Amino acid sequence: IQKMDHRDLSVPYPLRQYQWDGVDFLLTNESALLADEMGLGKTVQTAIALRIALRRPDCNRALIVAPASLRINWERELQHWAPELAVRRVIGNAKDRAETYLLPVPVLIASYDQIRPDGRSIDSSVHFDIVVLDEAQRIKNAGSGAALGCRLLSRTSSWALTGTPVENSIEDLTSIFGFVKPSLLHVGMPRKIIHERIRGHFLRRRKVEVLGE
Repeated sequence: IQKMDHRDLSVPYPLRQYQWDGVDFLLTNESALLADEMGLGKTVQTAIALRIALRRPDCNRALIVAPASLRINWERELQHWAPELAVRRVIGNAKDRAETYLLPVPVLIASYDQIRPDGRSIDSSVHFDIVVLDEAQRIKNAGSGAALGCRLLSRTSSWALTGTPVENSIEDLTSIFGFVKPSLLHVGMPRKIIHERIRGHFLRRRKVEVLGE
């Protein structure tokens, strides 16, 4: 990925190889759960992947859904790692937000609290090429309003990020994959089959595994 497709991509600081592998994982998956341990740079990997994806002629709009406290951080990180992308936070009342979703802005950033009602009421013409869920454990309860709102978003690619080891919790994993790749998993499915099915859509690296980099 670094040599073949993006020779002209400049980044503020060199990425580690495992991070480029994470970028590649996202770019080559319409359904992806990046579950690296906290501190390994999931935000950076996603920012670079969005930067590359949005250079493609068939990819124009992305929505990042994050906890409200992290929206400014996302805006700051995108300015740092993808400075050419126009980014706008979704703000205001329901009417203001509805109008914002219609804007031709490459990257919008909304909170889970906003998507909880907006996912059900957003204009049917609104479609995102990529929707990213940060701290995706926020939708670990499949019956919650936030989980439903996220699942209702019209999108081509579904990317989810979490530092929580959800592979150890079948219920959490099933709920998150209800957004990442609907119908892939269901409650009551044997653990072995679940792990077989998510292979290719799930990437988790621990710090001890990448210490050499």
